[in-house]
Amino acid sequence: MRKARGVFLPPVGHRHPRRGDLYRALRNALLDGVFTPGDRLPSTRQAAADYGVSRGLMEEVFGQLTHEGFFERTVGRGTFISSEVARLGSRQKPTARDLRSRAPSKRGLIVAGNAAGREPEALRAFNAGIADTSEFPWKVHTYSNL
Repeated sequence: MRKARGVFLPPVGHRHPRRGDLYRALRNALLDGVFTPGDRLPSTRQAAADYGVSRGLMEEVFGQLTHEGFFERTVGRGTFISSEVARLGSRQKPTARDLRSRAPSKRGLIVAGNAAGREPEALRAFNAGIADTSEFPWKVHTYSNL
């Protein structure tokens, strides 16, 4: 039996992971710097066995991450972490202070000033986005003959 090669893949929080769960777990691990560029990943067959999913599902996830530039795949060599991941993972998340100190962009000011995005001054029938409050709460009918 061949010995499995490659880095350890991150755990997925579900007993029966779906495609999105696997994709998010791998992508988040890549962006968080868990892997380093050039690391070799296990084969899709081994990864599928580790996660308890089909190989086809792992091929889809690996294919998407390759298409997005996270993985580099070569037939006969394997799948490796792309050198671009170091650049993507080095981004810093903005803090709450950074978000508060930013002024709205020019586009943000235009959208905020657009009258179509605000409540109408006069409430009229058939105004979009306004519920008829006379309909709430709904009247509950009881049927005693059932």
